[in-house]
Amino acid sequence: MRDYPIIVSDFDVQRLRGLLANGTGITALDDAHLEGLRDELERALVMPAGEMPHGVVTMGSKVQVRNLADGRIQTFELVYPRQADASMQRVSVLAPLGTALLGNGEGDIVEWQTPGGTRSFRIERVVQAGRGARPSSGRRSAGDGLHAARWA
Repeated sequence: MRDYPIIVSDFDVQRLRGLLANGTGITALDDAHLEGLRDELERALVMPAGEMPHGVVTMGSKVQVRNLADGRIQTFELVYPRQADASMQRVSVLAPLGTALLGNGEGDIVEWQTPGGTRSFRIERVVQAGRGARPSSGRRSAGDGLHAARWA
């Protein structure tokens, strides 16, 4: 678990809590990760969708990340379990990577456990904001004072 709370829009929290209330994911692996998502949401800073800082990963965001082990850059879209599709780089919020990305921002390093050990990515850029974020004009940068103060 992170030392700091994630930022999640009120829109996303409502839908994610509905997913958690259902109590089951699409696969047995999803079920194993429900508790991790529940823990993150319990600690989350919830903001109105229209006030989400620019550069924070919300549901539906397309995110460019750098693998810290090999420097490779990849782009993923954070989606709900039924929309997940590895061939289209759509990662479920119930996957360890998806839960790790949610609510973090540009420049943040996210880590999660795999059977082969810990994996680490740096969020380079939120390429496309998800529905839980406000429109692009006039947004604050994830690297501005709000973001820095939250994680200082």
